[in-house]
Amino acid sequence: MRLDELFGDKGAIEHFRNVVLDYLTPLAAANIEKVDMSDLEEVMHLDGSGIIIDRTLMMKVLDPNELKMVKKIEGDTVYISFPVDEISAKTEEDEEKDKQSIKKKAGDEAMKSVKK
Repeated sequence: MRLDELFGDKGAIEHFRNVVLDYLTPLAAANIEKVDMSDLEEVMHLDGSGIIIDRTLMMKVLDPNELKMVKKIEGDTVYISFPVDEISAKTEEDEEKDKQSIKKKAGDEAMKSVKK
């Protein structure tokens, strides 16, 4: 049986992407910007799949177009992207609009209960 038959089309690559994401997520939360390729290779090796981890497999797994947590790869350094930065927090104006909306809804509900 061939390996691609065992894991399906991209099964092994997707599996290793999940392993890498499990490793990178806490690093991104701690604002760590980069990690060495050898660290990721070790994490993939310790997964116990029995698959030989080589540079070609690692580049497929860490493809920045497929794995959005990887910003770029330069040499043996993998730069982590911070998706949290892309999420915008509410501005003071947004919070004020929310408060006004809540007050209006509360007032409407109070008026409905009084009319009953």
